Amino acid sequence: MANSDYPSRLILLAYFIQEQDAGTREDREKLSQELFDAYDEHIAQLCAAATPPIDPSAEARALIAIMALNAPGNKRKQAQNAVEAYLVHRGR
Repeated sequence: MANSDYPSRLILLAYFIQEQDAGTREDREKLSQELFDAYDEHIAQLCAAATPPIDPSAEARALIAIMALNAPGNKRKQAQNAVEAYLVHRGR
């Protein structure tokens, strides 16, 4: 299993949105890994299938994962909705 490379400042944001406090470093690292494990593979596959394909940075993947966390549906559908929103943001 790969380790999350999501930027800590974005994970702090996600943690705060969920818990309304900063939590501990360990809490945030756990959330980062949970987001990574749940969404990163879906995000990479969906971005590779985009026209034209994109290779999102760790920051972009973290933003997409945070959006996915709050989207309806199963993990794949959540990731799909978030990637679609990200592509619209990028003007695609």
